[in-house]
Formats: sequence, C-alpha cells, structure tokens
Amino acid sequence: SDLLFGRGAFQGNPLAAHLTLAQRVPLGTREFGRWIDLFHATVSTLFNGPVAEEAKTRASRIAFVMQHHIAAAAGPTPTSA
Repeated sequence: SDLLFGRGAFQGNPLAAHLTLAQRVPLGTREFGRWIDLFHATVSTLFNGPVAEEAKTRASRIAFVMQHHIAAAAGPTPTSA
C-alpha cells in the first residue's frame, strides 16, 4: 500500500529479510515465480483497474530486483568446463 498509495507507513526491510531467508532455503526463479503467480491471481480476484495492474507490475519488478540481489549476495555460480 505504501508504494501504490504513498502512505509511507511501512518500516521494514524486505530485501534484508529475503537475504537472510535465502541463506536457509532456496529463493530463486521458481520460488519468486510462484509468489508472483499467487500475488497476481489474488490481486486479479480481489481488484481490477489501473491500480491493480500497477500493483502487479510493481510486484514483478520487486521480485526481479530481489532475485538479482539474492543471486549477487550468493556469489558467482561455478561453471562447468
């Protein structure tokens, strides 16, 4: 709601929380893809219109950025020779 309506009430750090979680369980394309699917389905069921579409767009962008930061924090993946 902060991003969509500018309320400014949220005080957490979602990236830090996800980085910590990613140290214990996989958080990759599959997990974020599932979250996006559920988020989009929920928004589509409960809301419609431009704000709902903006919520889905922003959620997808946030998931992409989180995945990028989690992958960067994990370091380079070994390549096969």
